[in-house]
Amino acid sequence: MRTAAVLVACAAPALAHPISSFDAGPEGWTYSTRTSASGYTDTVLAGVPAHIAAGGDPGGFIQVADPDANWTFLEAPPAFLGDRRGAGALRWSVRTNVNTFPDGGLVILSGGGVSISAMAGGLGGVNAWNQVGVAFESGVWGVGRSRAAAQSGVRATPAQIAAVLADLGEMLICLEYGATVPEEVVGVDAVRLEPACPADWDLDAGVDVNDLLAFLGDFRAGSADADGDGATSVSDLLAFLGAFRAGCP
Repeated sequence: MRTAAVLVACAAPALAHPISSFDAGPEGWTYSTRTSASGYTDTVLAGVPAHIAAGGDPGGFIQVADPDANWTFLEAPPAFLGDRRGAGALRWSVRTNVNTFPDGGLVILSGGGVSISAMAGGLGGVNAWNQVGVAFESGVWGVGRSRAAAQSGVRATPAQIAAVLADLGEMLICLEYGATVPEEVVGVDAVRLEPACPADWDLDAGVDVNDLLAFLGDFRAGSADADGDGATSVSDLLAFLGAFRAGCP
């Protein structure tokens, strides 16, 4: 649901439908290395990913070379946190030179006093961009902060997932695709929160005029997600207005 043909006179709100394209820089994303014994709550090393201006999926991207023997995580900036009850999925593109360690793609979210974990699927090969992601659905997430919790732990209930998204305070994406140091170099691009309902552009679990304003604000601000099909036209606007009129189930 994209648009390209509308300008509004009012001031544009902050980007409400977060997407990081990394064309100009890291956009507030950081990385840290953590230990599994702590449930990845500690920080051993921290830094800002390298920005690569071209060669991403598409355009610029960020990259982290494995710095130590701990688990490396990408950490989301404030633009992706807060009230995200209307989000349907977290998706991104990843490229790694090795894929020999099973923790790569582990996602940990914390909020509302709960931590949940899931494993992103879709990594098809090395040295190429892979589009991966996890849906915010029951059965996908486990309660806890580990690969074991994600794969075989107690399943997070819809209420627990909703509680995390309502007050999202932490989003970690594991970049540990290799078992030795310094084995893997991992690139990340096009990180985005997708709405469960296409018309719920501000991800607040409801459709109202604020979604229309947020959508138009994203377009005016140059958000890549408001121009997602690469060929903006009035048909993109009509598609969003159709979804807006239909509302959400």
